[in-house]
Amino acid sequence: MGSILRLYASTSLVEIYDGSEKVFTHKRKYLEIDDALELDHFLDQLLRKPNALEYAKVLKNLPQQLEELRFRLRGRFSPKDGDLEFIKILHLRRTSSVEDFDYALQLAMSYGGISFEAVASILKQLQIEETSSQ
Repeated sequence: MGSILRLYASTSLVEIYDGSEKVFTHKRKYLEIDDALELDHFLDQLLRKPNALEYAKVLKNLPQQLEELRFRLRGRFSPKDGDLEFIKILHLRRTSSVEDFDYALQLAMSYGGISFEAVASILKQLQIEETSSQ
C-alpha cells in the first residue's frame, strides 16, 4: 500500500518490483476465470479487518489442511476470533520454511491445541533444534 511498483510482463510470467527488489512473481493468466490471487498478499489487510475473510475470493482455493484449520478454529472460537487466529497463524508462514510451517501446523492439529501461540511455539522449537544441530 502506498508504494510505487514496477510490473514486467512476459508471455508466461508477471513480475512485480518495489524499486530493485522483486516482490512477487505470478504465472501469467489469460482467461478471465483464472485468478492469480495469493492469500499471503491479503494477510496484512485481513489482520485489520478479519470479518472480510468471510467474503474473500482468495479463500476459494485453499489447500485442504488450511480449510480444516479454519474450520476447527471457527469451532473453537467465535467465527470472528477464529478467523483472526487463522490469519495470525498464516502470518507465521512468512518467518519459517514451508516444511517447518506445515509440520508445526500438523503437530498442533494432531494435539488438538490449535492456536497462534501453539503453532508459534512449535515453530520456535523447530528453529532451536535446527540451529543446535548445525
